[in-house]
Amino acid sequence: MSKSLKFISAKDFFKKHTKGLEKLHIIDLRTDAEVAIEHLSECGYFPLQTLDQGEVKQYLQRQRRQTEEPVYLLCAKGPRAELAAEELKNHIAGDLIVIKGGLGALKELGITVIQNSA
Repeated sequence: MSKSLKFISAKDFFKKHTKGLEKLHIIDLRTDAEVAIEHLSECGYFPLQTLDQGEVKQYLQRQRRQTEEPVYLLCAKGPRAELAAEELKNHIAGDLIVIKGGLGALKELGITVIQNSA
């Protein structure tokens, strides 16, 4: 049975992230270069260009993710996260949720990012 694609607004994700009441399993699908500039803390980094379902699955197991806990997919604006959801949906149990607007929308809302100096 195929899972349907799920989405969360940047605003709703921002609220969840800011409250910190639950562990959020976040997969950042941006390139290494993008992540090197800025990123959220506590993400798994898996560039879409080299996405490996097995590596993502192992990462989530190391994070002790329970099947009922959703996995949030993040990119710069959203399209790569949608592509990753399609690629991962038959390999990862539970909900895969695309963050609409990506990191760009989250930054507009004031989410804390870690910025690396060049």
